[in-house]
Amino acid sequence: MGISVRELISDSDRQAEGMKLIADRVDAAAAVSLMDLSVEAECFGASIAVSQDEVPTVKGCVVSAPEEAEALAVPPVGAGRTDVNIRAIGKAVRQISDRPVFAGMIGPYSLAGRLADVTEIMYYCYDEPEMVAVLLEKVTEFLIAYGKAYKEAGADGIMLAEPLAGLLSPELAEEFSAPYVKRIVEALQEDSFAIVYHNCGNCTIQMIDSILDTGAAACHFGNAIDMTRMLPLIPEDILVMGNIDPAGQFRNGTPESIREATLELMRACGGYRNFLISSGCDIPPMSKWENIDAFFVWGFMDSQETVSISPEMFEEFIFPCYKKISESFGLLSYGCCEPVDPIWENCISRLENLRKVSISPWCNEAYMGERLRGSKIIYHRKPSPNYLGTGTLLDEEAFRTHIRESLQAAKGCEMEITQRDVYTINKDISKAKRYVDIIKEEIVNCW
Repeated sequence: MGISVRELISDSDRQAEGMKLIADRVDAAAAVSLMDLSVEAECFGASIAVSQDEVPTVKGCVVSAPEEAEALAVPPVGAGRTDVNIRAIGKAVRQISDRPVFAGMIGPYSLAGRLADVTEIMYYCYDEPEMVAVLLEKVTEFLIAYGKAYKEAGADGIMLAEPLAGLLSPELAEEFSAPYVKRIVEALQEDSFAIVYHNCGNCTIQMIDSILDTGAAACHFGNAIDMTRMLPLIPEDILVMGNIDPAGQFRNGTPESIREATLELMRACGGYRNFLISSGCDIPPMSKWENIDAFFVWGFMDSQETVSISPEMFEEFIFPCYKKISESFGLLSYGCCEPVDPIWENCISRLENLRKVSISPWCNEAYMGERLRGSKIIYHRKPSPNYLGTGTLLDEEAFRTHIRESLQAAKGCEMEITQRDVYTINKDISKAKRYVDIIKEEIVNCW
């Protein structure tokens, strides 16, 4: 964008533009606002230091005695730069329609620490626990109101950053962080609005019980922990994200090193259905785009030309080359119109980074549904184009039966439906709309 961090944090148009540019460039699961953990503290009167190339930091403290905590006023939402951030999310939601849009917000203990000093507050937890509790009550009240403003602006959820809690013992985190996070979750989270809890500390494994007790829909962890130790502790219905080193890889690594780190983490954790690979924290300013691109790169492979040879010949002559090429990519999508079931067991299933496989009209759907059920590999169904692309009228019952068979075969799978090879709908847009409606109706009926 050619602008400084100082300009970005003060301009809602630029923030929304930045989110849109990133969404257009990378295939991320969601669009997330910039992470500036000084915004909320500034509202409470904290002084901040702003530079051209680094995120702002808080200077000094606002609260250092119980009477100061009691006297601290809870600012209105919209104070300081919160209004800029809220308007930025509203603008981003209008520009980004292909994925959820998440706002960033600091967690309660992390905000209290910036008001009382991030080191001193740890002493206060022992020496002045009542003062810390008063401070946490006030910041939690503010954060709930701030989160509601984001929700009203159209956000689909909040990334709640509670990194300072990562410095606490599990016992202190259970007392001074988790209960207040839980109140925020209970006040804001619903089916259409998710809270993602972020903590990049190195003790999150030890404090996982209190983290889970917050009720957050998803957890995001930093590179200080071993994700293979964390994932078994978390129920399958809670999404777990992390944890490629943001500074070591995204900012200071190389495309080769980040690709290898990504593949290594996917090999270790890809078997967990609730795992979503991501950076371990926010991407630092001045990170190189070539590193970010290397993290997101997907490979696409197919082999329509080899349909006429036997599975045994494919395994001997073709597959070794395909496997070698596939290892150059982060994640892999395989297949076009060729049936994959004849070569699944001995070949395609052995691609370690495979995340999507084409289920074409010539593929054995039931067989592939059995093989993919319960895995993270997407059952990428491509219905026959004949229903939509031939004739002037849509045979609704025939198509309904066709798509129902696909949905039943794919039960228990991660499923995506893509229509290909339709060259005309006879200038009848209503036919295409009805086609889509039938798919939606059958999803509801079958799933």
